[in-house]
Amino acid sequence: MLLISFIGIISTLISYILFSTGVTIEKNRNVFLVLAVLFIYSIVFSNFTARSAFLALSFLFSFLFYCTLKDLKLGAISGNKADYVVLCKLAIAIYSLAHAVLLVYQYSQNPVRSTGFFLDYSQASIFILISFCLAYPYLKKLIVSGSVLTFILFLGFFTTYSRTSNFLLIIMLGAIAVFEWKKGDIKQLALFSIVIFLAYLCIYAYPLLVDANTVSRGGITQLATLNSRVYYWGSAIDAIKAHPFMGSGLGNFEYLGIKDIYPFYQIQSVHNDYLQVWVDLGLFWLLAFIAFLSRNLLHYRPKFSDLGVSITTIEKQHTALNRYLAWSLLAALCLYMLINFIVHSFILQILIVVVFVDLTDDD
Repeated sequence: MLLISFIGIISTLISYILFSTGVTIEKNRNVFLVLAVLFIYSIVFSNFTARSAFLALSFLFSFLFYCTLKDLKLGAISGNKADYVVLCKLAIAIYSLAHAVLLVYQYSQNPVRSTGFFLDYSQASIFILISFCLAYPYLKKLIVSGSVLTFILFLGFFTTYSRTSNFLLIIMLGAIAVFEWKKGDIKQLALFSIVIFLAYLCIYAYPLLVDANTVSRGGITQLATLNSRVYYWGSAIDAIKAHPFMGSGLGNFEYLGIKDIYPFYQIQSVHNDYLQVWVDLGLFWLLAFIAFLSRNLLHYRPKFSDLGVSITTIEKQHTALNRYLAWSLLAALCLYMLINFIVHSFILQILIVVVFVDLTDDD
């Protein structure tokens, strides 16, 4: 896998050189250097070098993908080139729709928590939520088809029975409502909210219709999901005490002996990204991670003018909504990472890349 990681990093750099102008990476050269150091750090200070290097490569790839999308977007603004960010959102929406259909199919066959294309219930649902938020500015333009697509997406969303994702859904709908209320355009969101509630009723009423006594929460019969996180976090703290400054190696948590805790057999994540970074990389990288998130939340926080009615052109309103949704998503994900994980999921990294492209739209 180490050889694959080196081949991957070379291929990634070549692809970046071919498709990017280099403008964005020059503006973010400090981030690039940090990720390059992380790649080297993961090789030197990990007992499972290949796995750590591969994960570090995924972070570097995601960053270069961000730079490429930003440069292509700049090209689309300055010329007549296609906006690849929009195409990327379309691809994500299509994948999310297929994922939702699979979730509903699994649930219809047996009313248990579904995962679709994912291995984790929460990740299966958070993917749909992020996809919906990214596609919302386009869905709101379509009264009938937008409502139908939203209904299908959230049928799949609710099959996961993820309480953390449901909580984030409420936060995001509230954030969108604030924006639309300021714009005087709340009707479409109200319609979507009704559609989402109907999807909720359909999924949660289905077990009663087929005479199922209860919905299995993934086979964990002796411990509730919240209690299980206590085991994860306690194990993470033990790992931190052993290596508080250097960490145990990127992505190595499941190999520290914690996977033997009954009844889980194999624990691949701490279910808290902040603790996960501390376990993997040590205190310095945790502080750097928190500083990175805090800097972006503060620097790109919505301004009053973004929420007012002063924006007249449709294009500016669309851009303002994209940036507002991106900031709201980032803030919500910072809360989500307290009890779940997204950093180590490569496919979720791609969605976060698109979120950051919208967030930094004026750079």
